[in-house]
Amino acid sequence: MIRNASLLCGVISSVLYVLTIDVVAAVMYPEYHRYTSQMVSELMAREAPTRALMAWEGMAYNGLVLIFGTSVLLSSRGGRALRLTGASLLGYGLVSTVGGFITPMDMREAGLTPQTWLHIGTTALQGVFMVAVLGFGAFVHEAKFRWYSLGTLIVALVFGLLAGIQAGQESVRWIGLTERISIYAWMIWIAVFALSLWRPVNLAASTKPHLPAAGSSPASSRGGHR
Repeated sequence: MIRNASLLCGVISSVLYVLTIDVVAAVMYPEYHRYTSQMVSELMAREAPTRALMAWEGMAYNGLVLIFGTSVLLSSRGGRALRLTGASLLGYGLVSTVGGFITPMDMREAGLTPQTWLHIGTTALQGVFMVAVLGFGAFVHEAKFRWYSLGTLIVALVFGLLAGIQAGQESVRWIGLTERISIYAWMIWIAVFALSLWRPVNLAASTKPHLPAAGSSPASSRGGHR
């Protein structure tokens, strides 16, 4: 039961992240939040009006990811692929924490400051862990899940690369949309992966007393007479 609860942290983390960046932030800060032309990192930027909101979200999100990763790492089934996926999730959660609280970017208007370069490096390392999670996680289940993981990896990489290319251009009209496609693909995969590991707890079976097989005597069920 505890294992199932910790696995559900994966689902909750994805829901929390998406709701915060594109529902709560949009409602609370409509003058700053822009879906299509603003990267998610800008919501977490130093001096951003959304900084405090994203700090609270970051603590909760990364905490949930770390709990989820620990549960996957310590899982008794799935073998090496599952353990490597769990370890990669822990790496992702730790780097995400650093990126949000130690190396957040400066506001876009400030340009490519040393702080923003630190954030870019942290984001790149976070992407490496994301690729590792998807790569190792693909081999936890059968072929269908591997194809789904491969598709998610391609979408995340392609649209993440497009967002990175736009970041270096003068026009960033669609940078938020392209980055969000990459992020949403990753968040959905995490939720699906967590649910795929979840096992219903059969309380009736666990509390049902053991009965001897038909035709056997009580003595035989205890190992026979001496």
